[in-house]
Amino acid sequence: LPISARESLGQVLRGLGEVIGARGLMQTFAIHSVAYAAVISLLGLWAGPYLQHVHGLDTIARGNVIFAMAIGQIAGIFAYGPLDRLIGRRKPIIVAGAVAAAGALMVLAWLPADLHIGAYVLLVTFCMIGAYSVVIVAHGRSLFPPALLGRGVTTVNLAQVVGSFALPYLSGVIVQWMAPDGAPYPVEAYQAVFLFLALSLVLGAAIFALGPDSGPRFAAAQTAKSSSA
Repeated sequence: LPISARESLGQVLRGLGEVIGARGLMQTFAIHSVAYAAVISLLGLWAGPYLQHVHGLDTIARGNVIFAMAIGQIAGIFAYGPLDRLIGRRKPIIVAGAVAAAGALMVLAWLPADLHIGAYVLLVTFCMIGAYSVVIVAHGRSLFPPALLGRGVTTVNLAQVVGSFALPYLSGVIVQWMAPDGAPYPVEAYQAVFLFLALSLVLGAAIFALGPDSGPRFAAAQTAKSSSA
């Protein structure tokens, strides 16, 4: 930008204040901090050890399941785009996605250890459902006017960064507490992690549900309401 177009420190601070005070930011921050973090905690950290310690898979077999989980996540990303346009309201999609993902984790936590195929299917399903985080990004963009869009989206995405550190760390604390002697970890340690991640998603969804909605149909309804008023 030309020097004359650059913001002063006061303007920068005012802009940050407007971003922080934006309606719905805190609720979006709550769900965005756990949605992707729950998926990456399982996909990137605990799926491999779980498949080894509980289901006895070797390196290649574990890699195949984790690869299927990653493909499931990609498929979910492609599915949520048309779903966003079809439903037209983002809050129901995000809340339903979080609750369904939490449900998959709860079933996985109580699944008998000898039901191997069921565990693999649940892992892939969880990653597919967990791709609703892309809808959260779109919702986050809707919270800010064009002048604040850059710093607003950056602030929203900070939640994902914080959550992607906090949830894996806290899940590691849980495993260490459940299995202080180290690996191989018992099935109870993984069950505790799954339930912790599920609880995080339910809590995030409950907070997010208190915030405003967004989406094409919501925007159209709001426009019609303003016009009639």
